[in-house]
Amino acid sequence: MIIGAGEVLFDGQGQGGRRIADITGFFKSVEAKDITQTLGYFAVDAEFSDPHYPKLNMRGQAEIRNGLLWGFKTMKQFGFHIRAFYPSHDNSGVAVSVDARHILPNGRLLHFQQVFVFRFEGEKIRSLAVYAQYRPNGLLGLVLFFQHRVHHLLMRLYVSADNNPPG
Repeated sequence: MIIGAGEVLFDGQGQGGRRIADITGFFKSVEAKDITQTLGYFAVDAEFSDPHYPKLNMRGQAEIRNGLLWGFKTMKQFGFHIRAFYPSHDNSGVAVSVDARHILPNGRLLHFQQVFVFRFEGEKIRSLAVYAQYRPNGLLGLVLFFQHRVHHLLMRLYVSADNNPPG
């Protein structure tokens, strides 16, 4: 796991410093695929939501365990590059901006941005919601895909002709 030079809005001491340690420890345990350690961060009745899992909303350690085990089996390697921490006013919650760099069993690299929203109860994760940034799908996604391709092609033509790109 890499903690980047991103923005850290905690003072590094007290409750905020413990939250950073808990969150970085959580990500390290996921990268190590250590189910016991990872589950140890969650409260017994915790809630975990992630659009990448077969069951979007998991409640309680049994469901969370099943979801994590599925994830551990389907991913060769997890990688998290923490970009920034954004605590709530009372440090009971933290949003974490992450560059995910995962490797599938076939060796394909998946690289995308995610936001993890942690809510703590005492020292345990009470809820964790994961959000991924994807391009729009459907007709709008198709239109934007072609617009991006055309823009990219035009920019390459301008650069290769040593012209200044249009403003």
